[in-house]
Amino acid sequence: MLRRLTQNHLTGKPSTLTHLTPLQCKNMLDTGARMRTFTIRSCSRAVLVAGFLLFASTAHALDADGWDIDTLDTARNVNYLTRTEKDVILELNKVRTNPAKYAELYIRPRLAWFDGSNSGKGYKAPGQSVTTVTVEGSAAVQECIDDLAGRESAPILVLREGLFKAARDHTLDTGAKGIVGHTGSDRSTISGRMNRYGQWGGVIGENISYGASDGREIVILLLIDDNVSNRGHRANNMDKNFGCVGVSIGSHTRYETMCVIDFASQYISANNAAEQQEEEKRAAARFEVRNDPDAKNWDIAKLDTAKDASWLTGIEKDVMLELNKLRTNPQNYARLYLTPNHAAYRTLLSASPAALLTLERGLYLATKDSSGSLGDRIKRYGVWRSGGVSSTAIAGPYQNARDIVVDLLDSYSERALDTENKHIGFSVRFHEYGLRCEFIFAAAYTSNP
Repeated sequence: MLRRLTQNHLTGKPSTLTHLTPLQCKNMLDTGARMRTFTIRSCSRAVLVAGFLLFASTAHALDADGWDIDTLDTARNVNYLTRTEKDVILELNKVRTNPAKYAELYIRPRLAWFDGSNSGKGYKAPGQSVTTVTVEGSAAVQECIDDLAGRESAPILVLREGLFKAARDHTLDTGAKGIVGHTGSDRSTISGRMNRYGQWGGVIGENISYGASDGREIVILLLIDDNVSNRGHRANNMDKNFGCVGVSIGSHTRYETMCVIDFASQYISANNAAEQQEEEKRAAARFEVRNDPDAKNWDIAKLDTAKDASWLTGIEKDVMLELNKLRTNPQNYARLYLTPNHAAYRTLLSASPAALLTLERGLYLATKDSSGSLGDRIKRYGVWRSGGVSSTAIAGPYQNARDIVVDLLDSYSERALDTENKHIGFSVRFHEYGLRCEFIFAAAYTSNP
């Protein structure tokens, strides 16, 4: 069942969780909550420019377990988190970058903790005298190990101060009142708390753990997700869509302690120039579209006409590549990247090939200019000689350039495939719904020198 939060957001209704007493179950987990935006079309302009979060691999010294702590401990140098809150982020980054290794090192040993008590559902951790009673027993632990063994790595999470503040608000509010769940005593929601301190885009989510006070234990319990049928906490922890995080640990009158973890695809805290610059820097990283398994189907050297355009970000260069693939062989594009029920699938199968698009810096600048009409903007940066011109803007939680082009085809396939359209400019920007891409197509245009 889905519950609408705002016009453009959905959240899953939390599943029922059996609450045991603290003596019966030392560590309680609230169901993970998440929100995913609709793909929308909008003419409003975003203020922030950013890309998705990708990290380059750099050689560093490894710790005793073989983890690159310099890379993974992304919150190490901030002064507003406790050591345990930093440890939660470190543990999340460990499991996200190597799920199978994490499961073998830290989760598999738990199987030996189950001692047959409480119908095989109880265990005692080393050094503990209190038995923790679970619902599923060791079966949930084994299922978690098996699942992580088959998972691919996910991007490293980076700390965002605004997400920390949002998580802290919920910890202070609900912890003092003994409330369990994602709704605050003031009826605040996950998105509402995040909006207090910055701007988010793409997908957001929240995990809450009750009773655990150690960073690794918090993360492992969320991964095992005992008695949560959809393993929603694990899904949040491992979601490739997430790139930003905030963590707050505080007291709870019912379960002694609680930990709130807030996730977002993108997030820029209010008045934080450093985060703004970091997002813009990461926008320059190329997506791996040209290295995908289907590269053999395309003449990349011919189609990648924007590779030397220094003013474009990585994802913008990839959009140009995807558009040229589409135009030169629409049938191949449909069979490789669209499902048969996609709105443009049949259109592409019968479409005629079109010429490569010519990238125009003037049209690119016009998409970033908010003053005046479309005609005023394109004439400001070049000469519009004759023929038609059209502008289209789309926004959504896109993960790469192909997502953008496939969504463009959903409603605007005729513009992308129009043989009269020979010139193009576009820009990709950070947006509250993820990424926003504006296109301008023109039949004849020459950019100013």
